[in-house]
Amino acid sequence: MLSHSYTFSMLRSHLLIQQGTSIKGPQISLLTIINLIKAKQMMTIILRLKVVALLLVLQGETMNRISQNCQHNSVKI
Repeated sequence: MLSHSYTFSMLRSHLLIQQGTSIKGPQISLLTIINLIKAKQMMTIILRLKVVALLLVLQGETMNRISQNCQHNSVKI
C-alpha cells in the first residue's frame, strides 16, 4: 500500500501538471504537450517574420544608397 505522503505528492504533481504550472512529475497531460508545441511553433514563426522584416529593411537601405550614389555620380551630357 502506498504511503500517504507519496500519494499526496503524486496528486499534487498531477494537479500542477493539469494547471500547466509545472511539467515535473510522472505524467504530462496531452494538452500541456500540445500547448508547448504550439508555443514553440509560434516563436519560430515570429523569429522568421523578424528576420524577413530585417532583410526587407536592409534591402530598402541598400537600394536607397545605390540610388543616391547613381544620382551623385550621374554625368549630364
